[in-house]
Amino acid sequence: MITNGSLLYDPAVRKDLLGADIVMPTLDAYDEESFRRLNRPARKLDFEKVFSGIVTFSQEYKGQLWLEVMLATGVNDNDEVLHKLRKCADQIRHNRLYINIPLRPPAESWAQIPSDDRLERAAEILGGVSIASFSEDGFQSGISDDYEAIMSLISRHAMRAEEVRRFLLIRGCANERELFDRLDSAPEVEKIHYQNIIIYRKK
Repeated sequence: MITNGSLLYDPAVRKDLLGADIVMPTLDAYDEESFRRLNRPARKLDFEKVFSGIVTFSQEYKGQLWLEVMLATGVNDNDEVLHKLRKCADQIRHNRLYINIPLRPPAESWAQIPSDDRLERAAEILGGVSIASFSEDGFQSGISDDYEAIMSLISRHAMRAEEVRRFLLIRGCANERELFDRLDSAPEVEKIHYQNIIIYRKK
């Protein structure tokens, strides 16, 4: 279960999640100001409420708890902030910590991807692993037609052009160029250019 953790202050929500094998809440802020800037939460939510809910859930939950920390350049990727995030993470019983980056278009243009050096430093300080370093060969589909398989995937999850290309390579697709031409011309497909990356998603 992937969650932003905003409702884990609610005992009923925590109870519903106790049976999950893996729960991955997000931790990318360390105080009220950073919480407001990064997450733009509803007014009734505040950092202490959300953070305390995650801490409490981590104490009650017996499964695998993986923390996700989303980093953005100049916002929460400097050493001072990373050490503050580490102090917060240390209060949460977790089995793994993954560092994520905004590979797909974020709501705000200032949310940029940190450099490789910053990600390495973040992994060192937080004691985690950068998701950006993982292989991206995980997209699978039981649909035999390559084009329809991709359309099914991008209706649920935006895919970068490189992810589409790797997906086709694994499937042994012989007409990659033709398929990309169909994606580029399909009226129901949105083609996004973001930081020199092409992203496909279904409208």
